[in-house]
Amino acid sequence: MAIKKITTPDWEKLLPLLTDRWDGSFIIKHYTRFDLIGLPGLMAVRDDALLGVLTWSDGDGEIELLTLDALAPGQGVGGTLIDAFMADARGSGVRRVLATVTNDQLTAMKLLQRRGFRIDRVRRGAVDIAREAKPRIPVIGESGIGHHDELEFSCAL
Repeated sequence: MAIKKITTPDWEKLLPLLTDRWDGSFIIKHYTRFDLIGLPGLMAVRDDALLGVLTWSDGDGEIELLTLDALAPGQGVGGTLIDAFMADARGSGVRRVLATVTNDQLTAMKLLQRRGFRIDRVRRGAVDIAREAKPRIPVIGESGIGHHDELEFSCAL
């Protein structure tokens, strides 16, 4: 598996995947809209086959992981993308990495906590508010868990 930075020509290939997975070309996290097109990101590929995508947003001394999509769950793609993302953040002088997940994303929580992330904040009802802008966000999420809240994680570098 190879990890490469997303370039402008890659977005044509990535847009259908992200639109399918995120119900459009934007996401809402912590009451903020993020347009996915053109965000910095990484792709995991093997023999020209796309295995996963990670996108982020840069801030002042902070960087926020926005999306993580592993197309073959359980194969180490998500963890490899997060590790590459963290290495890139460390090398660029970032002081803190943020990641927001919803309360039903148990696998994502494990991936983050195993890499030193800690819970900073819980936003009760944030997904319910996001659902007003994106009605196709399911009420029941992964593992049959009600899909209502956001948990913000951070990791100091």
